[in-house]
Parts: sequence; C-alpha cells; structure tokens
Amino acid sequence: KTVSLKVFENLQKKLNGKNIEFLKLNSNPVFNPEKLDKKASIYEFKIGYTQEEKIKKLNLKNDEVMLVNALDEIAYFTNLRSFNIPFSSSFYSKMIVKNDKIVLFTDGEIDSCSNMIEVLPLSEFENYVLNLKETVLYCKNNINLHDFELIKDKAKESKYIKTDVF
Repeated sequence: KTVSLKVFENLQKKLNGKNIEFLKLNSNPVFNPEKLDKKASIYEFKIGYTQEEKIKKLNLKNDEVMLVNALDEIAYFTNLRSFNIPFSSSFYSKMIVKNDKIVLFTDGEIDSCSNMIEVLPLSEFENYVLNLKETVLYCKNNINLHDFELIKDKAKESKYIKTDVF
C-alpha cells in the first residue's frame, strides 16, 4: 500500500532474471500509516478554480472516472486543507472524480465543503472501487500497487499530470 506502481515496475525490470520473488505484505513492518490519527479537521479554501471547473478540465468521458491517490493533488482539486500532517496542508484521503462530482474518502472531519463533494469514510474505498463499472483512469506515478490491483481489470493509464488541472 506504500509502493507506487511505477516504482514496483522499475524494480521488476531491474531485478528480472535475478531469481528474486516479490512478497506483497498486508501491512508495513516498519511504518504503519493505518495507525496514524486520521481524524484531522479539514477546512475549505475558496481560492482558484472551483471543483466543477476542475472536473470540466479533465474532459472525462461518460464511462470514465479518475482515481487520485496523491494527497497534495486531492487537497488542490477539492480546495480542502488540513494541517494534521507535519509540514503539509494535505490530509489522509483518496478520491474518485466523476463527470458530475467528487467522491472523497477520508476519516477527517470536514468543516464545510462544496455540494460537488460526496464524503465517505476511508474504510469504504476498496468496496466502492471494486464495484465501479466505469473505466478507472490513474497516474502510474501516484497510484500505489495495492490500489492498482483493485482496479487493474478496468484501469487505463492517464497522462492528466500534463494538464493544468493538477
């Protein structure tokens, strides 16, 4: 859950033919982010583009959604901020962007936010993603291996980082 898909693929290439087997762990034996306090207070910052304007810039097709894991991108896209993570205005979350709304998965307490954002507990993320019918766009640099494996049957790599949305 902490290694990006891109890093994993690069490791596989470099270690190919070296008789090394990857073992995927359900938890990190060194650092367990699951144990961190995720009940941060989250506030709306009304600056820049609105969430609706950002969604339109993605030009999603009707049968597409976008999965965003990068915490700084989620904070920017939603216009929400928190100061629970040291040296960051981001908050623990995952996000699905649809044509008409943002589905934000977080355990943080949101003061107020746009009606464009549906907020669900972080614990509901996996089940929600597994039940998506749409093609799920993702960025290889930001998606972790665990989340990619959840969507791989309906996944399509996106180059959205090249736009001015994120």
